Amino acid sequence: MVLTKTEVFVKIIPQWILIVVFGVFPLLSYSQDPFFSHFFNNRSQFNPALTGIGGSLSFQAKQKSQWSRAGHPAYQSTTIGMEETILCHFLDYGFFFNYDKEGAGAFETFEPGGRIAATLAFKNAPNFNIRIGASLKLGWKRLDFNQLIFSDQLDPRYGFTGQSSAFTPPDGGFVQTYLSPAAGIAFRWLSDERQAKVIDITAGAAVHNGLSVGDQLFGHTESVLGLDARIPLRWNVFGDIKWYLVQNRTQFFSVNPQILYQRQLDLSYLEAGAQFGFSRTFAIGLFYHHSETILEGVDDSNWFSINSTVGIRLEKDRRMDLGLSYSTNISGVRNIVGPIFELSATFHFKASPACSLFGTGDPTRSVICPALGKTKNNKIYDNIW
Repeated sequence: MVLTKTEVFVKIIPQWILIVVFGVFPLLSYSQDPFFSHFFNNRSQFNPALTGIGGSLSFQAKQKSQWSRAGHPAYQSTTIGMEETILCHFLDYGFFFNYDKEGAGAFETFEPGGRIAATLAFKNAPNFNIRIGASLKLGWKRLDFNQLIFSDQLDPRYGFTGQSSAFTPPDGGFVQTYLSPAAGIAFRWLSDERQAKVIDITAGAAVHNGLSVGDQLFGHTESVLGLDARIPLRWNVFGDIKWYLVQNRTQFFSVNPQILYQRQLDLSYLEAGAQFGFSRTFAIGLFYHHSETILEGVDDSNWFSINSTVGIRLEKDRRMDLGLSYSTNISGVRNIVGPIFELSATFHFKASPACSLFGTGDPTRSVICPALGKTKNNKIYDNIW
């Protein structure tokens, strides 16, 4: 069935009310860091080639609270976004907005952007895909200098005097607008999606902040003082295996080991663990995280996290996934900061506005039983239904 443009938007618009309410609420409750704790629930943020692998039109809102301690508010992070798996085409796409709030709101980061991924499928290797993706975000930062104390506001005997400082913040505390591109590649292989014990292997690598775009209006610096503080290059590699041990139509039990390594200048990060899934209804995972620096006198940080996801079928053509992650430090800054909490909600729709606008119908209308599926052109995707 081919939907008209009007029918497509009439079907999607009522859902936007729920998405906007859920997405805006975290922004009103103070938020921060765009780099989230886990790879498993933030795949396209780590590697843009993984944009749209979820097999649906989806909208997501996530919030993370970290580094809290007595008398000091936690750093807060929020991201909202959408992605679409275009089953009738080799492209997938997504949009996002990250908001970061640190130091009780003294330092804020705003990053809207978009991602696109292309799938290369092969007739002579129907169970193997190569995905190539790219993202571009427009960012700016703001430092509230009114919350800072400068030396000319201090009296040698009485301390802080409360008088105004002679310091004039450059550009009102806003950093020069910057563009930050990223690119990634991923490989995906299925043993045989028709078998009960199917194995799905995905691996890839990505590079972020690897290109300086512009010099005046759009630079590659994020200094609030107007200095040439370049955004450091960041790269990562990952491996992800889904092993469906038992599968009967839409019911299955799966084991999903994952590993991610990331490096930026002198900082490195390792995440390794596994998730255990029961159909699309419930999943629980345990992960080990390790962060280290080559700087002398700085201890490495290690922590464990446990996460759970609950899937709720709202109607035959829509569902919601709710996620919760709890992390606790076991070394490094353990005695200084509190645990990390990450909440997420994802709304999925069995609809394809892009396919309908292309005039090719809506291929997601057919219900496919296996947990993994392929399109006619051998594009591999997750079947969340």
